Amino acid sequence: MNKKRWLVIIVIVAAAVILAILLDTMLANHRPAITGLEADPEKVIPLGSCQIACNASDRDGDQ
Repeated sequence: MNKKRWLVIIVIVAAAVILAILLDTMLANHRPAITGLEADPEKVIPLGSCQIACNASDRDGDQ
């Protein structure tokens, strides 16, 4: 009986750890991924200025 009890405890702990890992990966807030950068103009003189556009996607959809 003692071995059976320890086996049940180990299975419950293992299931809890796996569930915690799965929930963390599903519910975690992930960083947006930058898919592109564009500068206009591409070359800038010293003390000049340019417009930079960043394209990114957020797999969580929460921006």
